[in-house]
Amino acid sequence: MIYILYLLLSLILILTSVNLADYVGLLEKKTNVSGALLSGVLLASVTSLPELFASLSATIVFDNPIMAIGNILGSNIFNLALMSLFFIFFIGTFSKSKLSKANTVYFVFVLAIYLVLFLGIFVNIDVNISVVSISFITVLIALIYFTGLYKISKMPKEITEEEPTPDTSPLTVKQVSRRFALACIVLVAASIGLAFASVEIEKLLNLGSGLAGAILIGVTTSAPEIAATLTLIRGKYYDMAVSNIIGANFFNLIIICVCDIFSFNTSMYAGLQSDMQIKYLVYFGLASTIAGLIMVLAKPKTTKKIVFLSLFAVMIVAYVAFLVLSVI
Repeated sequence: MIYILYLLLSLILILTSVNLADYVGLLEKKTNVSGALLSGVLLASVTSLPELFASLSATIVFDNPIMAIGNILGSNIFNLALMSLFFIFFIGTFSKSKLSKANTVYFVFVLAIYLVLFLGIFVNIDVNISVVSISFITVLIALIYFTGLYKISKMPKEITEEEPTPDTSPLTVKQVSRRFALACIVLVAASIGLAFASVEIEKLLNLGSGLAGAILIGVTTSAPEIAATLTLIRGKYYDMAVSNIIGANFFNLIIICVCDIFSFNTSMYAGLQSDMQIKYLVYFGLASTIAGLIMVLAKPKTTKKIVFLSLFAVMIVAYVAFLVLSVI
C-alpha cells in the first residue's frame, strides 16, 4: 500500500509541474518579466517546494537531518543529469541558442555554496552561533544566496531566442496567476505526503539515511523541476529550461539553512564529516556545477557540439557514479 501511495503522489507531482511550466510560459508572453527571472526564481522556487517540505518533515518530524541534506544535494545532481540527458536529444537547436547572463550568475553562486560545503568536509567550520542557534555554515550559505538573488533581480530582460509560438491563450494574467497558485497548493500537499511515504519505505528497505534521501525523496521531489524543464525544452525555451534547473538548485541550497534552524538535536551538517554518501553528493555536485557553468559560458553557434555533449556526459556520469559508489 505504501508503494502505491508513493507512486500516486509522484504522479501528482509530475502532472502538476507540467501545468506550472505552462503557466510560467504564458506569464513570460503576457508580461515584461524576463524568462530567466520567471523560471529561475518563480518556477524554480515553486517546483522546489517538494524539497522544502520533504526536508523539513525529515528534520522536524523524524529528526533526520542527514536524510534532509541528502534529499537536497541528491535532487541537485539528479536535476543536472536529467537536464543534460534532455539536451542531448535537442543538441542541434540547443547548441545554436543563446543563454542569458542570469544563468551564468546562478551557476557562479551555486558553485560558491558548494565550495563552502566542500570546505566543511575537510575543515570543521560547523560552529554553532549560540545567539541564534544556527551553524556558521548556514550564515555563509545565506549570505551567498541573498547576494546572488539580489544581483539576479537587478538584471534586465535579455533577448535570447525568438519566441517559439505566439500568445494564443484566452486567459488573462490574473487567471493564469490564480491557476498557478492553485497548482502550488496541490504541489505542497503531495510533497508532504511523499516525505512520510519515503520514510516508511526507507524503514522497510533498511536504506541509509543519506542514500534514502538522495534517491527516494531526492529523485521524486525533483520530478516537478524535470517535468517543467522538459515542457520548456519541447517548447524551445532553452534559456528558461536552464534557468529553471539551476534556479531550483540554487533555491534547494537555501533550504539547508531553513532546516538547520529547526534541527535542534543533530547538526544539519554532521554528514559532511561523518557520512560518506553526503561527501559523494558534495563532490559530484561540485563537478556537475562546474560543468554546467562551462556550458552556459560557451558561445552559441561557434562552440562545437562535441563540447556540449562532453559537458552533458560529465553531469550524467556524476549522478551515476554517486549511485554506484553508494551501493558498493
